[in-house]
Amino acid sequence: TLMLILAVACAGCSCYTARLVITNLYLGDVRLSGYPESGQVAFGQAGFMAVHILQKFVVIGVATLMLILAAGTLHDTFEARLTAGQNLSLHQWTFIVSGVCAIPTIFFRNVDSLSFTSGLGGIITVLVVLGVVAISLAHYGDDDRGMGLTLNGTDTFEHKVVDLGNFPIAFSALCLSFGGHSCFPTLQQATMVKMGVSKTRFLRTLDYSFLALLAMYVPIASVGYLVYGDETQSPITKNLPQENILTTILQLAITINVMATYPILVHVVIDQVETSTKLINPRRRDSGLLMFSRDPELNMLHRIVIRTIIWAGTVLIAYYVPYFADMMSLIGALGIVFMVFVFPCMIAIKFLWEDKKEHREKYTNKDLLWVAWLCVIMIVGTIGGSIGIYQSVKKLADDFGA
Repeated sequence: TLMLILAVACAGCSCYTARLVITNLYLGDVRLSGYPESGQVAFGQAGFMAVHILQKFVVIGVATLMLILAAGTLHDTFEARLTAGQNLSLHQWTFIVSGVCAIPTIFFRNVDSLSFTSGLGGIITVLVVLGVVAISLAHYGDDDRGMGLTLNGTDTFEHKVVDLGNFPIAFSALCLSFGGHSCFPTLQQATMVKMGVSKTRFLRTLDYSFLALLAMYVPIASVGYLVYGDETQSPITKNLPQENILTTILQLAITINVMATYPILVHVVIDQVETSTKLINPRRRDSGLLMFSRDPELNMLHRIVIRTIIWAGTVLIAYYVPYFADMMSLIGALGIVFMVFVFPCMIAIKFLWEDKKEHREKYTNKDLLWVAWLCVIMIVGTIGGSIGIYQSVKKLADDFGA
């Protein structure tokens, strides 16, 4: 019960700060180029570096999670279908998934070239939610919930109204689920240039997006915990009957979805690196789907080398740290909490202070209430994130020590 309330609160606050991230980009008629630049205007070079480093950490970290999830899902899927010794190892699946993801990551021109995957991902996500809910409810009356557990007369699937011990980890995971803030400026820039989407329309789209996310997360979380209780695993497909063909279809659908998401995330970093290093000539339109050209001004070889290095970095992390749930909590606590709850509020408060100072205006009661509200968001986010960092690092240490 508490976690559902937390999910709704986290979604609402995340949507609010997402709007702040976009609003902070606009200084009068001027639009800043990205999230780090708004940090620079507010707090100088220190602000730029803090936002820049955490933004790259978050995007690369979430992209790495996509590799871990895809490889782990394929490994579990074939483990249930093949006899002992026939399945590939988790590390082998990691290399296969990474190899497939390398093609769009390295050879597609930019994030616009991958826009066709967005609609596919949305459809797959809705189908997966419906499938997980349906399969879970179908086994609700079974003693072992279709999980193949051996339960004695006293064993039950325990349910807790409040579980404070897992609260920070849940908070970090929810922040990750609703924390696309690092990518929003890039996506808004792309939609503005390519489709002429206004700031107001993009903000309205953000509202609808967070509502859609909440509409998908709440049913799957509610039904999952109702059916499996304290046996609920991450990802929840591990709870489903592995011999069920529908489970296999869902697992393969999830794999396709996360593998399609990976290059979009990495291209957010790639586009920023190529722009900042001037590998993209702003006078030339880098159009088309694939990145093949003899034009020296497009710096194809240099761009391929940089993309390969970024891709290889995520592969190495996924190979050596294949612990999805604990990595998700660490990324959520260390990066997402600050990118979602702390930096947008700090930047907004600083911009308000500078505006009042420039125009020699006094703070109104409305201004003070708004600042107090932003401070509450920052304090709660910082406390929850700090505890989440400690717990996730401890669990990762346990993973390596096992």
